[in-house]
Formats: sequence, C-alpha cells, structure tokens
Amino acid sequence: MLTFNLDSNSKTPLYEQLYYRIRNELETGGIKSGEKLPSKRELASHLKVSVVTVETAYSQLAAEGYITSRPGSGFYAEAVQYRTQPENSSIYIPEKSCCKNYKYNFKTNMVDTGLFPFSTWAKLSRETLSEQSPELLSACDSRGIYELRLEISDYLKSFRGIEVHPDQVIIGAGSEYLTGLIIQLLGRNLVVAPVEKKKNGIVQGTLYNAETGIKSEKVFNEKEQEILQWVLKNRKRAGAMTERFSEEPYLYLSIYAAQNRYGVIGIFIGQKPLDVFENSILLSILGECAMALDREQSAREKEEAAVMAKNEQLRVNLLRTISHDLRTPLTSIRGNADSLISNFDALDEGMRKQIFSDIYEDAGWLIELVENLLALTKIEDGSVKLQLSDQVVEDVVREALRHVERRKNEHKITVDCGEDVLLARMDAKLIVQVLVNLINNAVKYTQAGSKIRITAGKEEKNVWIAVEDNGPGIPAECREHVFEMFYSGKNKVSDSRRSLGLGLALCRSIVNAHGGELVLRDCAPHGCHFRFTLPLSEVNLNE
Repeated sequence: MLTFNLDSNSKTPLYEQLYYRIRNELETGGIKSGEKLPSKRELASHLKVSVVTVETAYSQLAAEGYITSRPGSGFYAEAVQYRTQPENSSIYIPEKSCCKNYKYNFKTNMVDTGLFPFSTWAKLSRETLSEQSPELLSACDSRGIYELRLEISDYLKSFRGIEVHPDQVIIGAGSEYLTGLIIQLLGRNLVVAPVEKKKNGIVQGTLYNAETGIKSEKVFNEKEQEILQWVLKNRKRAGAMTERFSEEPYLYLSIYAAQNRYGVIGIFIGQKPLDVFENSILLSILGECAMALDREQSAREKEEAAVMAKNEQLRVNLLRTISHDLRTPLTSIRGNADSLISNFDALDEGMRKQIFSDIYEDAGWLIELVENLLALTKIEDGSVKLQLSDQVVEDVVREALRHVERRKNEHKITVDCGEDVLLARMDAKLIVQVLVNLINNAVKYTQAGSKIRITAGKEEKNVWIAVEDNGPGIPAECREHVFEMFYSGKNKVSDSRRSLGLGLALCRSIVNAHGGELVLRDCAPHGCHFRFTLPLSEVNLNE
C-alpha cells in the first residue's frame, strides 16, 4: 500500500501533493511498470482523504500518461523514463558575490555585446528575408509550426514518458482557444460558472457551444442556481448521471483545491452518458483548471500580502516619524508660549520678537506638513481631480514665490523663463505647491546668501521648469531615494525637525498626475537641480 505524508495545512492542495508523490515514485522506479495501483477507495481510506482527492490525482496522472485505466480492473503504472536526478535533490547555489571581470563570461542569461557577431547576424537575417520571404508571410499549419510541435513531442517523451507524434500536438493562442478545441473534441456543450466573491456566489457563467466553438454569456435560472450552489457547497457531482437533480440535462462538477472554491463546470449529457475516454478528459480539465486557479490565487495572495506589508511599514514609519517630528515643533511652540505668558514683562522687545518669530516658523512648518500629508493621500488614492487650464508659466512661478517661507530673503533668488511667453496645461494650485516645496527645500538646505535659480523653457510638446541651487547638494548614495516617502537626507526614515520626507514624494505624484516627469540632475560643481515637465499649450493667434 502506498503511504505518503500529506499536509492538510499546506497551501498546496491534497490532490496535488498526492499527484506529485505518486509521479515521483513512478519516475524513480518505486512503482514498477505494469504494477497495479491501489483502488481509489482503498487509498483514500489508507491516507484518510476523500475519494475525490485520489480520483483527481489519478485522473491527472492518467492524462499525462503515467498510469492507465483498465475498465473493471483498475489503474496500472505505465513505462516512463526515469529521471537521473531526483526531483527533490538539493543543489547548493552560492550567494551572489560582488561583480568581477572575467575574460570569458559563460552566464546563460548574458550576452557579450563585444563578441556578438552583429554583422553576420544582420547578413543572415537579410538572406533569410530575401530567400524565404514567401514562407515567412504565408499561413502556417493550423496546428502550429511543425518544428515547434516536434520539440514539444520530444519533450513529452523525454520528461513525461508520453509517446506523442508531432501530428497529435496542437498549438493554440491561449487557454480559451484550446479549451474550445477540447470541447469540440468532446462534442458536448460546456458551461463554466466561476465564483464571484464580490457577489458572494455564482451569478452567471460562460456557455461553450461544441458545434460552433462560439462562447456566449450564460444566465442561470432559479433551478440552475440551486444546483450550482449545492455542488459548490458540497463539492460533489449533481445533475445527469447522479442521484441528485438527475432530471437535469447537464452533469455539474465543482472546481476546488484545498479550501478554495473556484466554480462549477457543467457538461451536457442528454441521452448520451459519458464514456471512459470522455470522463478522463473531463477530469483532466478539472484538474488543470484547479491547479491553474490555485497557482493564480496563491500568486495573488502573495502580492496582496506584499502590498499589505509595505502599507504596514509605511504606517509604522509615518507614526514613528510624526511622533518625533510633530512633537518637536509643538514642544517648542508650547515652551515659547509659556515663556511669553510667564515672563512677558521681563523680556525685552528683541527677545519677545524672536520668540514670536520662532512660534510663527514652527506653526508654518506644521501647516506645511499637514497640507503635504493631505495632498499626498488624495493624489495617491486618486480622489483628486485635476482642474486643468492653460497657465502662463512665469505667473505661476511668481505666485509660488509669494508663498515661500520668509527666509527666502536671505538668498539670491532669480527667475528666468525666457523671452517667449510659455503656456502650460496644468492645475495651477497643485503646481504652485510643487514649486513651493522645491524652492523651500533649496532655502532650507543651503546657507544664507546662496543662489537659487528658477528657469523654464520649451522642448518638443512639453514645458520644463527647473529649480537649482549652489548649495552642498545631495550625496550620490542618497540620490535614488530622495523621492521616497519618509526619506530625509542620509537617513532612510526622517528624523529631522525640518523634514518629514514627504515634500519630494508629493511633488513627483503631482507631476506624474499631469503626465510629466520630475527628475534630479547633476549641478556642477555642486548643488541641486530639480527639473519637471508639463504639457505645452498651443495657442492659435488667428482664432
């Protein structure tokens, strides 16, 4: 008796685990050619699994040629080519080391452009196009290119032990097309009813017509809905050829793997019961569908888990950063206010003015932070609808300078938008916010007396606007991170009183929403140069 340890808690379905265990025994010689396998009920009872699990595994093995079913006798092992290396053998893969320069690179996924014979390749391509152009442009065999079918048949023989002639191989454009061919092979109409999670069940499906090969939408009546829900819930057959709903013309089978229910397949029976061959094909379709859907579900869950993990990390970073960066200016405001309340008369005019200035500056930074947070949230979730209009670029730049922090007077700020009037398609309020953030960054991170230059111009169908300074600049190792949320200076997560690491992330989101691009360029000999593009507005003076 076959004995395998099947893990019911594994994400891999039980039938798939059983399928791989038996296949491995067949390929490694554990089960000899011609040896009879245990019956479905005996093996199910021995392994303490359902008969359906064993039946699905056996059907998949039979479909791939590993075993064969003998009516009235059972399942028998077929002759297969043994693998030279066990499927689960361990292979040591060394970790990637730092890049080295080798005289000859034998990596299979790399091309040495210096050694590749481009001229020869181009010559052969021209010869092929000139000599075989009629064949290249003519319709190939409806079953697919013969050479490809030959390679597939060789693969099936070498790795699956299945003797298949190239003429028996059909290459199709996707699973839907090939499913249609299988349905035509069966000669029976097929109904596919997937589970719609949002609607909590099966609402409608797809009908595949065996005669025409055309698929159409299938709307289920009340009786059909009852059958589909019963099959889905109980994971059992129903309809024709069964005791449940036997008066129905269709035989309904559930598509499931482990705890996941994916849908129901209905095959038209009428007055013609399924023979052994048709039943094998049907079970093969079910097995392939279940495994494909399970893999897709697993990939989707991994992707969702990765997104959730990323969001959770962002949330943690935000809370940690806010707890520090907000507390500092708020503490400063409270301390300064307390000094004014307690010692107002004892403070001279200059000291009082300085305290008021500090409170003003801290409050302004808090307002900027809140506005950036709100704006970034709205843009990222798509709730902001751009109010686009044609705007004069220089006017927008001048408006932004009005909102820049008071320390701008400590710097030499110049504006050069060229002699021509530049018009750009934009949401003026949001672009002002972009410019304010960029200019404020230049003011904050450069010494007093530094030069800040704002320029604009036109290239092709875009207007570009640049903000540059001659400050210390950004280290090379930090450049690729400056547009990330919560990134500030040398620290991945901001811990600076004056930066939460949201300004540049917000700027890029706003520019991207306009269909433009925000980049950081080199500024010789030092400094920062931020440049972004906007769609150019064309004005017809003859209108």
